[in-house]
Amino acid sequence: ETPVEEPKKEDPPKKDGVIPAEGEVVVEGYAEDIIPEYGVIVIGVKQKDNTTVTTTFNIPSYDISCTIDEVKSSYWKIKKGDVVTLLIKDGEITKLVVESKIQKTKAVIKDIRVADKIVIEVQTEKGDRKSYALTTTTKIIKDEKEAKYTDLKVGMSLTIISIYQELIEINADVTKTNDRGIVESISFSRTAPAKLVIKKENGERAEYYVKADIANENILIEGKVSTIYDIRPNMMIDISLENEEISKLVTVVFENKVSISGVVKSINYDFGIIKLEYTDLAANKKVEKTIFALNSKIVDTSLNPLVLKDIKEGTKLSSIFGKEDLTLSGIIAETIIIDK
Repeated sequence: ETPVEEPKKEDPPKKDGVIPAEGEVVVEGYAEDIIPEYGVIVIGVKQKDNTTVTTTFNIPSYDISCTIDEVKSSYWKIKKGDVVTLLIKDGEITKLVVESKIQKTKAVIKDIRVADKIVIEVQTEKGDRKSYALTTTTKIIKDEKEAKYTDLKVGMSLTIISIYQELIEINADVTKTNDRGIVESISFSRTAPAKLVIKKENGERAEYYVKADIANENILIEGKVSTIYDIRPNMMIDISLENEEISKLVTVVFENKVSISGVVKSINYDFGIIKLEYTDLAANKKVEKTIFALNSKIVDTSLNPLVLKDIKEGTKLSSIFGKEDLTLSGIIAETIIIDK
């Protein structure tokens, strides 16, 4: 039986996060062979002069404490080339802490720095911050196609494959979501993409940047191809997001849309019928319109939800979205915004 060899004086630096207990010593190296049948692991122990001394260690028990990539595991799952840290006390191994040679890490990009090297800083699923330097051989894949480092953006979800912390491959997944709201403001800058502030249906505000390379065909205002410069406050929009950036923007189109500003003259709560007085600009006179609001969504200008009883005689209605019904000679309102 091969005895456990104590580490030499020229022990390599201790692995980050491995704290030996009193009386324990730390040995770090690369797994060269694992023979579970004999309870043996062969480690190439690193020396300060960069040489490697092959050392054989006996495993005292099959259920010895072992973690692989910070997850509880079994020592026989160690693979050749894995970085192994042994904690030894009184000549016997007490714990193995292993870092796989090939690591697959899921993370989100937090920063990209370009200097003499291109470095991406990420936050892993476990909340750890890590930095990786891209090399000329690093393969970048986005949407199942080869890409460039310029295609990487802060906020992207990644699967990172590394060997001994050397970045081998980045697989960038585009996180796609949607949102809807009324445009509160849009701002432009020389140093940043256009930024939209919207008020969502739940009343919350949200800020989104528009993708710098967004194509005009992905901006549709009332069904027509437009540009970002055609967006105006108070438009109701549906947006598609890629990594929290707007990749498509479409204004919500209501059939026979009506947008009038008027004052409630009378209201029948039982039938949800509103008589609205507004100014007909074409005729240059005040006229009355019948609004059918029994099933309408009613909100104030901050998109706070309201009910029909919040509308009273004298209430000003900022906007009404709905359909003109010629048979009823009025508007079947889908959404009513109260000026409040």
